Amino acid sequence: MIFFLKKLNYVKSSGAGHINPLAKKIISSGRSAIAYNTWPSEIKKNNVAILSQAITLIESKSASDRIKAITLLGKCKPNKAGSIRIGITGPPGVGKSSFIESFGINLLDGDTKKIAVLSIDPSSPIKGGSILGDKTRMQTLSQMPGVFVRPSPAGDDLGGVHLRTSECIQLCEYAGYDYILIETVGVGQSELTVKDLTDFTILLISPGGGDELQGIKRGITEIADLIIVNKDDSGLEEAAKTTQHHYQQALNLLADKKIKVMRCSSTYSKGIEPIEAYLTLWINDQKKSGSWYKKRKSQRLKIFKTQTQYAWLSEWHKWSNHKILKSIESKTLEPDQDLNKLSLDYIKKLKNLISQE
Repeated sequence: MIFFLKKLNYVKSSGAGHINPLAKKIISSGRSAIAYNTWPSEIKKNNVAILSQAITLIESKSASDRIKAITLLGKCKPNKAGSIRIGITGPPGVGKSSFIESFGINLLDGDTKKIAVLSIDPSSPIKGGSILGDKTRMQTLSQMPGVFVRPSPAGDDLGGVHLRTSECIQLCEYAGYDYILIETVGVGQSELTVKDLTDFTILLISPGGGDELQGIKRGITEIADLIIVNKDDSGLEEAAKTTQHHYQQALNLLADKKIKVMRCSSTYSKGIEPIEAYLTLWINDQKKSGSWYKKRKSQRLKIFKTQTQYAWLSEWHKWSNHKILKSIESKTLEPDQDLNKLSLDYIKKLKNLISQE
């Protein structure tokens, strides 16, 4: 994979400055005054600025940055204890950021634990820009000692969980964060990918959000370890209680595993402590039974397969974009014509490149 990235980087760097005379300055400028080769030790020393720049490097689509990122990750291996990874998902407007702030503050209360929040922000389908506003919505939590809040654009990844999130988790674990909270965009298929990155997944719902029985999707019940009815306040207490009851009844019939439904008010921090107590009990049970470690092993394999698929797909797009897609666009080639042959040609070219390495 590094071989292909080096090839692409050579093409990019050799052309730098011809189209944009400032490109050479942009490419040559460093991200930090601190030498890149000292980043691992700086991250270990809890240099948040370097950790942020390292995550930016990981998220970059530049081929040269990708090579650096792979090298950096190889030097940032977390200890075996790792962290507790918690996924927070739910529909837009349900109060995920408010919950994370209240929950995070409660986790830190009277403790010396460190918390990292990786908030996957929705990207524009047209321009690719993201809101990146979660840090401003977690003003209290983000200013507390031992807390790192990092919004990241979801890009066009299936499910809304950034492809490089697993690598960001690795860096945060290497930096010594005890809890890593991952907030998803809460749209599309995001809930179906966050389970592959976390130990415990919380699904947030609103009081009286329509027909509760119709709203429970089997896919959601397969990944949620806890469902929380948020906004249990401001006159919505009865609605929250009813929603909790309906969901719990439905889950008892539909789910293959026991899923608890709880209530909370993120605004007033009501019901947060029981949630933390349930999480602690759940984690202890999972570790005692061995399920915790079995899941981690399964996740590592899934992440490897996903990254491999992405790498091959990425090379396919580079190879096919200039020729095949233009032929389809001009109607000289139909989308379903000779696709098998094209795939075989692509694989043959890749094999030739590998043999030249």
